[in-house]
Amino acid sequence: MLREVLDMLHKKISWPLQGIGGGLLGLWLAAPAVVQALIVVTGLHLFAYLVERATVDRLDSHAVGRFVASRVMQFVLVAVVYVLSARAVNVGIVVGGELAGAVAGFYVVQEVVGIMERAVSLGVPLPDFLRRFFQAPEKGGASEG
Repeated sequence: MLREVLDMLHKKISWPLQGIGGGLLGLWLAAPAVVQALIVVTGLHLFAYLVERATVDRLDSHAVGRFVASRVMQFVLVAVVYVLSARAVNVGIVVGGELAGAVAGFYVVQEVVGIMERAVSLGVPLPDFLRRFFQAPEKGGASEG
């Protein structure tokens, strides 16, 4: 009896999950490489942010919500630029695809910088030149020349 119930649940649940998984896989494969990189580094940055908030500061749901919301808006902006660039290419403006890739690439760099800053604040061992470059300026101190 239990086996029959489990089989029925598996059939009812696995079909939608397979459809969702297939849809997400299709979106992933259709996405340009720079957008795939943006997804990966954004996930890593979110992980680094959560670790930093949990160890250095207090883990606050409002701050995490703002962080996630800003990243969602970042993806919306990249998607809008890709859609507009596809329309621009259709009307003969050739720079559209390059602009969309540049916008996504800008956000990739921004996310990597954020990951590095969080690594420095957590005390992850880094070479001195990287540590000095990504170290946050002291608050309240005089700025150097």
